[in-house]
Amino acid sequence: MADKVSIVNLTPWTQGFKRINTVGHISIPAYGRLNIETVEVVSQCYAKNNQFTGEDGHGSHARIYVEDPAIRKEFEFETETSKQKVLTDDKLAKLFEYKRMGDFEKNMKDLVVIHAERFILVEYIKKHKINDYEKIKAVERFTGIPMN
Repeated sequence: MADKVSIVNLTPWTQGFKRINTVGHISIPAYGRLNIETVEVVSQCYAKNNQFTGEDGHGSHARIYVEDPAIRKEFEFETETSKQKVLTDDKLAKLFEYKRMGDFEKNMKDLVVIHAERFILVEYIKKHKINDYEKIKAVERFTGIPMN
């Protein structure tokens, strides 16, 4: 493993955590990228910091993404056959391709789990100027975030 590894904040607000191996804190701006010591990232994962390990302890719906594939595999965030479950623009684009509202709503609930992902979904709609009244209303009901 390299001395430093790049980590990415997947949320629309600042994420931070207390260092385990040294004194101090790490702060990553919204959607920001930061290079930190590999040993610190590994320690955070062993300590089960859910910003790294996600909702299930295996990286699903994590708020901080580790760009080093070796670390992702070591902590079983990814395997040879499956990728880490994090919300991406590509996944959101596929979500809005569903024609039937039932399919759209079911897949939205599977894809968007944590609070931060709800805001990411709303930002995606605004950024890409999605103009589908029924889907926007479904997103508003699901997230509780008005689109005004």
